[in-house]
Amino acid sequence: MICFFRIYDNAYSTYYLNDLSIRGTDYVSAYKSSHKNQVNYFALHGCIRNPGEYVFGATEIASAFSNAISKQSWTSLAKDAEEHAILFWGWNFEDSGPIEAMYGVKSHVNENIKKWALLYKPEEETIDFLSSLNFNIIIGETQDMLQYMQDFRKESSEKVEILSIGSPIKELDEFIYPAENAVASYPLKSFFCDYTPRWSYVYSKSIPSISFYKKIAELIAAKRNVVFTGIRSSGKTTLLMQLIVNIETARLKHYMLAPTLESVEAYLKGLQNSQSLLFVDDCFRDTDAIVRLLRASNVQVVCCDRDFNFERQYHRIKPYNFETLDITGLTQEDAQAVINCIPMELKRSQLNTRKIEEDITLPNILASALKAQNYRYMQIFHESDSLAAEIFLMICYVHSCGVPCSFDMVYSYLGDEQYSWQNMLDAIQRVGKLIKDCENSSDYFGSYDIDYSLQDYYQCRSRFFAEKIIQSVPKGNRLLAKVLFDFVEFVPPFKICAYDKFKRSGYDADLASRAFTSFEEGKEFYEKCVLKDESEYIYQQAAIYFSRINEYKEAFDWIERARNLAHYNRFSIDSTYASIYFKVNVGIDSTECKQALNILYKCCTDDKRKAIHFSNYAKCVLEYAEKHSDDKENILDYIEGALMFVREGLDAENISLQTKNKWELKKLKAALKELKAKYPIN
Repeated sequence: MICFFRIYDNAYSTYYLNDLSIRGTDYVSAYKSSHKNQVNYFALHGCIRNPGEYVFGATEIASAFSNAISKQSWTSLAKDAEEHAILFWGWNFEDSGPIEAMYGVKSHVNENIKKWALLYKPEEETIDFLSSLNFNIIIGETQDMLQYMQDFRKESSEKVEILSIGSPIKELDEFIYPAENAVASYPLKSFFCDYTPRWSYVYSKSIPSISFYKKIAELIAAKRNVVFTGIRSSGKTTLLMQLIVNIETARLKHYMLAPTLESVEAYLKGLQNSQSLLFVDDCFRDTDAIVRLLRASNVQVVCCDRDFNFERQYHRIKPYNFETLDITGLTQEDAQAVINCIPMELKRSQLNTRKIEEDITLPNILASALKAQNYRYMQIFHESDSLAAEIFLMICYVHSCGVPCSFDMVYSYLGDEQYSWQNMLDAIQRVGKLIKDCENSSDYFGSYDIDYSLQDYYQCRSRFFAEKIIQSVPKGNRLLAKVLFDFVEFVPPFKICAYDKFKRSGYDADLASRAFTSFEEGKEFYEKCVLKDESEYIYQQAAIYFSRINEYKEAFDWIERARNLAHYNRFSIDSTYASIYFKVNVGIDSTECKQALNILYKCCTDDKRKAIHFSNYAKCVLEYAEKHSDDKENILDYIEGALMFVREGLDAENISLQTKNKWELKKLKAALKELKAKYPIN
């Protein structure tokens, strides 16, 4: 322990140790001292210069930690070091209690990547444990560490202009990022609703740093140029802003957005021979600009852009020295940190963590965790690249139906009158890694006999993500309506892979209800559908759609045609038919309503999947009693029948219904019992 004092006893050193166990902290804080050359020292294991007990072995460590006062000291140390560097040196980590007390609790301490542990011949378990707590691992001996510190001190003593935020060169003021007191503050929920990175989120630390933060910070410390990439909305800009605010450097620190070669030349001219650390967002707007910066010996560059742009321009920057990272794929710890920071009012009550684990990317995490109406992914995508967004949504649509999307389908969808095949391929490539080439993902579509040598086939990152993207689109969205219209009109069935499977979902009433809020548009869409494929399924889905928008007469016309065509799945058609038959006549003709109830009753008794009809029958009974209250004799019989079906659906042995459907049956049971009480048996 005496070695720490010896380091600063050097006659040439301007720094000194402040032993907090003797002198205590300054009135400002333990680290914000009025003495800039003061280095605070926590002798938590004791110090031979000071009186008191020493803590050496694992037993003493464990007993010291169990002491309430000592335990609080470890936690306090972590809080003091929250925004500052800390090095664990000479600690064998046999007891993890103090480390867990410092860094194993939820706080901003966990986001501090400026913490190191010097280990000598460590066990693999020790490395895994410390890495999970965001430690930087140094493997070596004390002699090596002392030599490194001596060399580093010589290097850092070189004359360099020191700057934290501002710039002494007035011409470079436009490249200074905004100070904390100069930015507006926004509620955290706006980040997840608007998905717009803002400086206030970074300063408040309300958005957690992902694991790539530490990797990039290490490269910056090693004076390396860095180019990091990712899929659309993978958190690139937020990560860049976090690095800008939190990385400390003796260089001038500047920020650029989508620079041109001319703006870079002006910047370098203003910089003259000064050293700078330059952060660049949207760096491949002008590749000549980033090439010029990589060639500048006095500028260290940290920049980011879309994966697609990087792949297309890599050959231009390949000759220069830089490190690359793709931040698309996150860790499970990253995913949990993101989920934890989502405000409760925006978060789904139940999360499917298995779906997140299948594709741990920020868009998928948010699609899984956020309530659908708050996830504005497609809107933001469309505003920045309308054609690529349209193609992406079309591929999501096809993939959500369980089949791949071929280039031939894209070609027919866009049409060669407006786009050449090169334009189409370029737009597909601009979608980037939000989609995958099926040739490299044959595990999903492997059951189809696809010859990948003939053309490309595309899929979303996962079918779950494709479905979430579709569900996130608000009702009446014009882009979704255009995708459905154009797909039905221009992509013939023979070009659709496994069309028999595709059409089970491709014309679904839920999808149409989301896209078309007006009766006229919905009718035009389904009329186009039956021109392509006149099947009972499409007529049925059209009828369901019209009933959803309360156009029951139109719905009845379509379900009548479906019933006339039906040869298979008769009970499904009959159930839809009876529901619409009932709706179009309820309150008008009780006799016709009874006919509809009889059809539904038969579905509840004869269909092998009868449980799916129980709630439908109960709802119709309740509505019939409300609209035809004078038919007391029949109403009581209907109530008894509905209660019988509801009890069967709620039976513990009935595993065919999901929990949410059983909740609905419980509510219907209570309503039926309340209604029954109004009709006493004579």
